[in-house]
Amino acid sequence: MDKEIEKQHNEKLVKQIVAYMAERNWKNYQLSNYLGTTEGNVSRWLNRKNVIGPAWRELLRIKLNLKD
Repeated sequence: MDKEIEKQHNEKLVKQIVAYMAERNWKNYQLSNYLGTTEGNVSRWLNRKNVIGPAWRELLRIKLNLKD
């Protein structure tokens, strides 16, 4: 996947995650517990320090019921 397209997908997914968390009034640790990952991973995703990998993108779409 082209790096620029990947960054755009990542940005869109981060916005969806933030909206999901805001709806439920969740903190990073609550989302990380729900997803089965570390709070550090969630923090790095939301602060855009790490690009969300393909496997995590798919899991996030399924677990959080996100649309493309």
